[in-house]
Amino acid sequence: MAKAQEAWSVDVPEADFAHQGSRCAFEILIERFGLGGDAGLGRLARAVHAAALADDVTVDPLAPVVLAAGEGGLAVEADDDHLIERASFLDDALSAWCRQHPTETGPAGDRPRGRQRP
Repeated sequence: MAKAQEAWSVDVPEADFAHQGSRCAFEILIERFGLGGDAGLGRLARAVHAAALADDVTVDPLAPVVLAAGEGGLAVEADDDHLIERASFLDDALSAWCRQHPTETGPAGDRPRGRQRP
């Protein structure tokens, strides 16, 4: 289907971007497009990697969220185009958090909670 729509396929049989060795498709995408210098994407990639490949999803505190969103999304939306549209807010929110906290690896501790406007 992706080929017919002149799109790339990700994480499906014979995908353009799929797991390779110990790296997940998201990590492959980051490398392919030269985005490895983006600390926020690197932080998100650690969570996606743990959700996709780790024996223990708890090795990264964001991984359970990534896993639940991915599997839950498939359960509530069968149409890929609608799934992407519906998931875009959560993807944007996780990406924004990772850009704001590129090195954070554990619980927030005593960091202020709630809405913080610039």
